[in-house]
Amino acid sequence: MYCPSCGSSVEGAFCSKCGAPLQTISTPPPPPPVESRVRSRLQTLGVLWCVFSGYRLISAVFTVLFLRGILSPGLLFGLGPTHDLIYSFNGRVHQPAMPLFLPFLGGVILVISAISVTFSLIVGIALLTRRPWGRVLALIAGFLSLLSIPMGTALGVYTLWTLLPATSAMEYAALADHS
Repeated sequence: MYCPSCGSSVEGAFCSKCGAPLQTISTPPPPPPVESRVRSRLQTLGVLWCVFSGYRLISAVFTVLFLRGILSPGLLFGLGPTHDLIYSFNGRVHQPAMPLFLPFLGGVILVISAISVTFSLIVGIALLTRRPWGRVLALIAGFLSLLSIPMGTALGVYTLWTLLPATSAMEYAALADHS
């Protein structure tokens, strides 16, 4: 306890320096409450994951359009399927050779993009609605998105910085229980 008149530490009924009685002696005010790391950033983190999902969707659409243009430029630009035909010296029509892996590669990219968009959207919604499993899913997504330079890396680092510490696990669990 501290004396309000002189500020010295007091251990008895009266201040040893100024003689003030114990009734006027008070303790210092408690420090202001500190906003928790998870509570203050969870809404922002959920919105960022939803926006990142949209970013991945837009990049997937452009990738599909690009591959569609490589596989069949005539169909992409509305010129019709006869645009891809090549006429030889003797007047015969030949279809240009297309590598067999391109349609397969396009399908693989489309499936991976769809999974990635869906996964990012689920992470964002889980964080916004404070699902108990949302933190673990966000940490997994954060680690995976570190490889997606630059946007995914920034979001992954922010996610891991916010949700990875042990204190964050307790804070998130408390938030998930109250919602």
